[in-house]
Amino acid sequence: MVDLKKISIDEIKPAYDIVVVGSGPAGCSFCNDISTEDYSVLLIDGSKIPRDKPCGGILVKNSESFLSKFDIPENIFSQPKRLDLIYLDLENNITKYSKKNFLNVNRKEFDRWLLSWLDDKNISFLEKTFLIDFYFTKKKDFVVVVLESNSEVRTVVCKYLVGCDGASSVIRRKLYGKPIPHYLAIQQTFDNPGLNISYFIYDNSITDFYSWIIPKGNKLLLGSALPLEDALVRFELLKEKIKDRFKLSNEGKLSAYLICRPNSKRDIFLGKNNIFLVGEAACLISPSSGEGISFALESGKYCAEAFNSKEKIFETYVKKSQSLINRVMLKISKSNKIKDSKKRFGLMVK
Repeated sequence: MVDLKKISIDEIKPAYDIVVVGSGPAGCSFCNDISTEDYSVLLIDGSKIPRDKPCGGILVKNSESFLSKFDIPENIFSQPKRLDLIYLDLENNITKYSKKNFLNVNRKEFDRWLLSWLDDKNISFLEKTFLIDFYFTKKKDFVVVVLESNSEVRTVVCKYLVGCDGASSVIRRKLYGKPIPHYLAIQQTFDNPGLNISYFIYDNSITDFYSWIIPKGNKLLLGSALPLEDALVRFELLKEKIKDRFKLSNEGKLSAYLICRPNSKRDIFLGKNNIFLVGEAACLISPSSGEGISFALESGKYCAEAFNSKEKIFETYVKKSQSLINRVMLKISKSNKIKDSKKRFGLMVK
């Protein structure tokens, strides 16, 4: 049960030290570590909580290491709890097993648990609330935030704006302006015929990114990160190509969401002055696998630690995030090989 201090839009104060946009892993990590003795914090999210975000729900080693200090409840896990991986290259007709031991989670329950971290924090929370615009005051020392909830519009003044609002970040789009490569991740559930391992599937006729199959108890989650053009057509082609191999039956819920895929260091943007971007909003995400939870958790913590230090906050955040930037750069190199079927062949046969 989430016992956050939920408020209505009529209850918001005219000003806060920090407004945080987005209550996913990045927003929860930031709010968990920020000192509420030093800062008043308003957290907003466009969804009704708890939400059921479309996501593969795999926690890699970096995420597991980050979460090791917490008592993780068993109810957040899907079955099997641990997953290894098979790389399946349809173009090159290659399969490769990899011992991964990833944690397999139910994303809705995982997000519910993350929000429970904030139960005892002095943070005001507004769900079903959207950031529709923001602008600086005349001296640029404060930010005016325009919010909309249930057709009501309110403005709030804050000293700092923290964007944890993902791939379609309104804050990044206005502040940075430069386009980022986006893909549409489409997912659908099917009955599980007994699969207990995950698959990463490569086929450039479908996408130059990848597709995935992940068992979730008695269901299979089939997904693909697709170019925006003809995404549904490509997803249908994927299903046609693999339906017999994986015995796909009883099609279930179809969902979609945008994801970023950084191509260069220029795509990574942590913010400017008193506006900060965290997690995927900053383009901190793996361009080879689309994994973003570990980057969101770590960058949220680093950003909060920078605030708590109270000295050169933005510069401190950038310095702390350098390890994450380096990880993205390594993943870009791997991603460039995965995009090319011939280079991918070389990776697969090693």
